[in-house]
Amino acid sequence: MDEFDDAMPAAAMSIGQQKRMISGIVIKCLADFGLSAPKPERRERLTITETLDYLNQCAIPLTRAGIYKMRSEGTIPAVRVGKRLIFNRSELDAWISSREQSKTSRTTATQNLARSAGRKRP
Repeated sequence: MDEFDDAMPAAAMSIGQQKRMISGIVIKCLADFGLSAPKPERRERLTITETLDYLNQCAIPLTRAGIYKMRSEGTIPAVRVGKRLIFNRSELDAWISSREQSKTSRTTATQNLARSAGRKRP
């Protein structure tokens, strides 16, 4: 079912619905003139909500409470600006890479420990 109905007044739509409707109209008009829509801007500084979305896209499911806890422990890079947490996308990317490397090293350490446990002592 189409989200927008010609009979639905704009005042009855949510702001998100209005934005999507206008975006759709602009994209259709650009296509009519043989143009393409501009690529979405990749923001470098992210809010906590944007960070949650970004981390979920990177297969790191976290909750808002989890991010606050990790921030208080100093395990996730963030800067407090007033009452808000601001995350730098490149720092998050480096943090994600370091997590992947530490998982690999933990797996190797676990395998080494399992091998050494299997050895008999004299």
